[in-house]
Amino acid sequence: MRYKLATTLLWLLIGFGFLGGLNVSYANFTGEHLCPHIAGLVICYVVTIAYGLMFVSLFIQKAVLRSSLFLPAWSITFLIALFGTSLELTKGDVCPKTANLIPLCFVSLVLCLITISLFMLGQARKTDTVKVKL
Repeated sequence: MRYKLATTLLWLLIGFGFLGGLNVSYANFTGEHLCPHIAGLVICYVVTIAYGLMFVSLFIQKAVLRSSLFLPAWSITFLIALFGTSLELTKGDVCPKTANLIPLCFVSLVLCLITISLFMLGQARKTDTVKVKL
């Protein structure tokens, strides 16, 4: 029961992150809000792609392949969220904000921490249920 709840939450949170990334990317594309750039890359586009890859990984049945796609995509999102949060706390007004003026890098950092916890819970559950033939 806990596994199913964790899996459902993982799908919902990654979907939320992906749709949020699409929304911010669209706002950047139309000029409504501007996303930060690093090394010529628009960060909200990178985050959207990374959330998309995490979402796609959930469709993969083989645990090794799923992890091979999910973990690098998650790492990119996490590092960007951590870097953005650090800059937001030290310099201020770096990350796009929600309607309630909460920096989205804060939201993404919390989302990343919860998703990795849920993903690892699911991975641990799958290895527990593997039957070994002797």
